[in-house]
Amino acid sequence: MALWNTNKPHFEIEVYKREETASSITVYFTFNNSDNKLLDYAKGTIVLIDKIVKQFIKNQNLNSAIITKIVYDDAILNELSEFEPILIDALYECYKHSDLIVRDKDDAVIIRTPHNFKKYLDIKDLNPLFLPLLDKIEKKKWIFWSVTYL
Repeated sequence: MALWNTNKPHFEIEVYKREETASSITVYFTFNNSDNKLLDYAKGTIVLIDKIVKQFIKNQNLNSAIITKIVYDDAILNELSEFEPILIDALYECYKHSDLIVRDKDDAVIIRTPHNFKKYLDIKDLNPLFLPLLDKIEKKKWIFWSVTYL
């Protein structure tokens, strides 16, 4: 039985690496309290896709003008950028509630620690997603430890 429920609203990423050996993982963030926020999440996803495409172009040393041939970058950022933090907050909630699962070959791993989060998602092309989430995870961890030791 799968640990994730693809019938529930979720944010899914397929990651393929072609380096010395090819590998792939699937990352599922399952939204349990999405109610009326799915449209906001979709808009935030468009912003992340735009940023990930730009990151890929930069990492591959491609001409940055190519972005305008792929997406209408200025309009996306001007009209939808306010939804990105909403999506990042929702994805953080998935992590916090153990609703972030990585399928690596036949194994499914629930991501509960910053270490595993980094292990599976620290990919240069995913920095627009990875870095804001890591920042939230590390800040919340610090707040938890600070309160615990007061």
